[in-house]
Amino acid sequence: KIGTASSYYLPLDRVKRAVDLLRAGLPVARGTLQVTFEFSTFPDLRRLGLSEEEAEAARAAGEDVGMLVVKSIVPGGPASGLLEPGDVLVSIDGI
Repeated sequence: KIGTASSYYLPLDRVKRAVDLLRAGLPVARGTLQVTFEFSTFPDLRRLGLSEEEAEAARAAGEDVGMLVVKSIVPGGPASGLLEPGDVLVSIDGI
């Protein structure tokens, strides 16, 4: 059996903030791009237009297999008009 494992880290201060808001009867705002991403390998990304320089920068940052690509976007969502299917995620906030 071949599979993948994922783990997520949620800082305790975020949990405490959410509990405090819920206790006060306030809504808990959650950030979302309303975008579906899929993982693509570097050869597939080259076909999508990723430059060798961008691929090398990703490899230098520790990614040796591939990167995320926008698969779909919720119409009218926060990313609508900013991202489109096939866009490659090369950085977040310049990182």
